[in-house]
Amino acid sequence: MASSVSSIIREEEGGRLRVAYQRMKITKRITQAEIARACGWTSASTFNRVLSGKIPLTLDSVTTVSYTHLTLPTILLV
Repeated sequence: MASSVSSIIREEEGGRLRVAYQRMKITKRITQAEIARACGWTSASTFNRVLSGKIPLTLDSVTTVSYTHLTLPTILLV
């Protein structure tokens, strides 16, 4: 289903998530590998592909990241 999401939308989502990740990285000292594990992904490269817009951001991943790192989902997407 990844092909149904526009590459422009994936890039915009990735950009917003990248900004949120930078904030969490500084304030919570969290790594891409830790986020990947929390989302059930095999490696940090999966999270990196989401950040770069190569794969779509899913509602499940936003919910998991926000829940495991005590952040509101809207913070990840604003």
